[in-house]
Amino acid sequence: SGGFSKKIRESQLGAIFALTYSNNLRYSSGTRSRYDGLDQALYYDYEDERYNNSVSAALLANLAAVIRKKHKLSFKNVYTINSDNNTYLRNGVNYFSAAEQKRTSLEFTSARVFSSNLSGEHVFGEREIKWRWNGGLVLIARDQPKTMRYSYERFYTSPAPGLPNQTTDPFVYQIQAGGSDPKLSALFYSDLRERVYTANTDLSIPFLAGTQKQQIKLGYYFQYRTRSFSGRNLFFDYTSQNYASDTTLRGDVDQIINDQNFANGKLTLNQVAFPTDQYTARSMTNAAFVMMENHIGKRIKAVWGFRFEHFRQQLTSPTNLDFEVLDNPDPQLPPIIKTKLTDSTYVKDYYSGFYKTDSSENVKPVLPVLPSLNLIFKISDDMNFRMSYSQSMSRPEFRECSPFLYYDFIRDIQLGGNTDLLQTFIHNADLRYEYFMGKGQGVNFSVFYKHFTNTIEQTAISAGGVQQFLYSNAQEAHLAGAEIELRKNFGFITPALENLSLMANLAYIYSRVNLDNVKNNAGEELKRPMQGQSPYIINLGLNYLHPKTGTGVTLLYNQVGDRFYVVGEVGNPSWYEHFRPLLDLQLSQKVWKERLTIRLTCSDLIARPTLFYQNDRPDYKRGYQKDRDLVVQSERNFRSYTLQLNFSF
Repeated sequence: SGGFSKKIRESQLGAIFALTYSNNLRYSSGTRSRYDGLDQALYYDYEDERYNNSVSAALLANLAAVIRKKHKLSFKNVYTINSDNNTYLRNGVNYFSAAEQKRTSLEFTSARVFSSNLSGEHVFGEREIKWRWNGGLVLIARDQPKTMRYSYERFYTSPAPGLPNQTTDPFVYQIQAGGSDPKLSALFYSDLRERVYTANTDLSIPFLAGTQKQQIKLGYYFQYRTRSFSGRNLFFDYTSQNYASDTTLRGDVDQIINDQNFANGKLTLNQVAFPTDQYTARSMTNAAFVMMENHIGKRIKAVWGFRFEHFRQQLTSPTNLDFEVLDNPDPQLPPIIKTKLTDSTYVKDYYSGFYKTDSSENVKPVLPVLPSLNLIFKISDDMNFRMSYSQSMSRPEFRECSPFLYYDFIRDIQLGGNTDLLQTFIHNADLRYEYFMGKGQGVNFSVFYKHFTNTIEQTAISAGGVQQFLYSNAQEAHLAGAEIELRKNFGFITPALENLSLMANLAYIYSRVNLDNVKNNAGEELKRPMQGQSPYIINLGLNYLHPKTGTGVTLLYNQVGDRFYVVGEVGNPSWYEHFRPLLDLQLSQKVWKERLTIRLTCSDLIARPTLFYQNDRPDYKRGYQKDRDLVVQSERNFRSYTLQLNFSF
């Protein structure tokens, strides 16, 4: 990284440039299990290994100019490339089909993002009226150029699950035989292109009401997004009738999937096209706001306003694959068969404000704008009390509402969207007490409440041999909680400990989703926490920095409570994510006139496994019970040690 700053008369020009590159190798191992039906019978049990090579590079170029301290122009550009090369190895038994299996998935993905933003800030007149504007462009490309999966099987003849296989027959390579199972011998390709155009501007006008300073701000925001996606599935088929007796299918994959077997007609590559394998989408957001900042007396400050939004999202995807038979101009030749796709376009059109649905399913607005109010009471020079209320919306992403089904090998699920997904409307309210103790010290305590309408959640459904994770709306949800933040040094014990400080952030969150009118949910899950919401959050940190020697020590601890990972249904219980404590230690030392910093980072010192489970009795105890709950996925974690040298010229 580097840059420059140059003064030209009454103006200043500066720039920062940076180039980063990283190449990381990572190994992990774990288990993957599935329990099927109401009796929770073991469907399969696998052991997984993952070898990952992650490469990333980024280029940053930012330029800025300040003209006579009244005008500032900035031009910011970032280009990033991230790629992942993964090899997954899966071994285990599918008890449903009585087969011992060895599966492999070779996956490479590349994602490229270019972001460019031009902005300006201008101050006019003695009243210091401030005008800000910016315009931006983001280009996104993601390619999965060739994912290959293959599988070997042999019969499992042991009398009970978990016992070694009694047969010594060789493993046989699994060909599709006209099917389209993504777990077997298959190729997958996909590419995604997205463009995001943004522009916004706001004008701040200060004024006096008596002797009190006031301010009004008016603004406008625009965003336009387009996306195109296409996927392609190719499956290896065996054309001969001698599949069971062909000994070549018992060899290495390179002896089977090769040019010779395609040339002699033994193998063929079959494309199975699903209508939902491609889609185009676009969305447009127009928003305008007005905000007031009022000082009421010496101790009360009010920041309030209204926001108006219009959002339109449109997604077009083929929904039906048909064939049209045409007469051949040459009567000696067979008819021409032409593939025909029928497109469907899904449109969601929203104006800001809270909407409700009447008994006839007609959506009507209750309030056409989104209000916001923040009151700050200055109790003393070092104490504040805040009250705030606002309304906001959370909208589904393209991926969440697209009908495309993607097979995720590591979770052994198909991930899909929902074209009927609705946006979420949110009420937010909180009370906050702030006490400032000087020198970066302080304590804050707050309580908060949120009400959600049509909250978006990920749900699991049974779909034959492969589970599906889809997105759906829960009708209503509530969330309430309390949070405390503390920053305090230990100088009150002895001045020698003034450079040792404690940082703490503790939160308790109670959430409930009301599912009284939702069908096909287990009775004990009719009232449950929100998907993805932890019941508590713990962040603790100790930091020490010696001002003379440049020696630094930082210890960080984080933990979140067990939470819903995906919501289930009858016969297909929900997944929970078990809490995992994280402990990091960092040691640093500045030398050579503080030009060189040596930093040693020890990450994930506890290295607790990542664990997902199905709860045996969610109505009785939602926390993980080792002897009763069913582990569906686990991954071993490892400690990592990083030595970093930072030299400043």
